[in-house]
Amino acid sequence: VAALRHDLAAVIVAALLVGGTFMVITQAGMVAARRLAGAAAPRAAALMTAAFAAGQIVGPLLAAWAARLGASLPQTLAAGAVLLALSAWGLGKITAARGSAGHNAVDPRGKTP
Repeated sequence: VAALRHDLAAVIVAALLVGGTFMVITQAGMVAARRLAGAAAPRAAALMTAAFAAGQIVGPLLAAWAARLGASLPQTLAAGAVLLALSAWGLGKITAARGSAGHNAVDPRGKTP
């Protein structure tokens, strides 16, 4: 949107479209944390928020470091994608080792296993 028009309305529409997707993803993550962590949901939400904040700080620092070493933007983005995939894989291994969702899990019907 903002690439096609250069006025305040385009910026507002772009912000709503981008911001809306972030809100949906964040809310879905919090719902999943509540469902999977059961009574420990507030702690899970706090950990997710802290991890997100750390990524917001560390990610640009690593990208700047990579650029300083001569990496191009596509190379830096590819490295970020690899780190994200490795993180997802590691989280999957941890979750599987704990027997699906962990000892505090609540099944979709709201019952504790």
